[in-house]
Amino acid sequence: MGSFRNLKAIRDGERGVTLVELIVVIGILLVLVGIAVPDSQSEDLAGAEARRLMSDGMRARSVARSQWTPCGVRVHVPTRRWRVQRDDGTPILGPDSDSDGWRTLAPGVRFVKITRRDPYFVFLPNGRTYRDAAIIISDDVTSWEVSSNALSGQINSWPTELP
Repeated sequence: MGSFRNLKAIRDGERGVTLVELIVVIGILLVLVGIAVPDSQSEDLAGAEARRLMSDGMRARSVARSQWTPCGVRVHVPTRRWRVQRDDGTPILGPDSDSDGWRTLAPGVRFVKITRRDPYFVFLPNGRTYRDAAIIISDDVTSWEVSSNALSGQINSWPTELP
């Protein structure tokens, strides 16, 4: 009896969604998501700056290990700048740095110093650090903490709340 109802519905012009219609709708949704996702990601300026700082931290650690000399990332909170430098203060130039090795945060992004944590990331020749270091990078939308671990020498970043 149920199959007769289906035949009657088809005869009366009622039908379900075809596979082609479903594929077209899914395609339109994918295009809209593809447009929206990069746009929302570009608003995370603090996250982008945290990745830049973390990349420089990894570069400082690599220089310390390959040249067997302490090397670090000096963060200057008031001027919103940082640079990779040897322990004696000699700058190591990198991408987007000025002639003294300083890189500046994007407009609207700032450093927030964490109490009792030094914002100077120093890496020893064995790849470790002699103390923990951390700094928060924040804009109007998000905040990210960039931190190094003294025991492992690892430098990481993650989203965080302002203290």
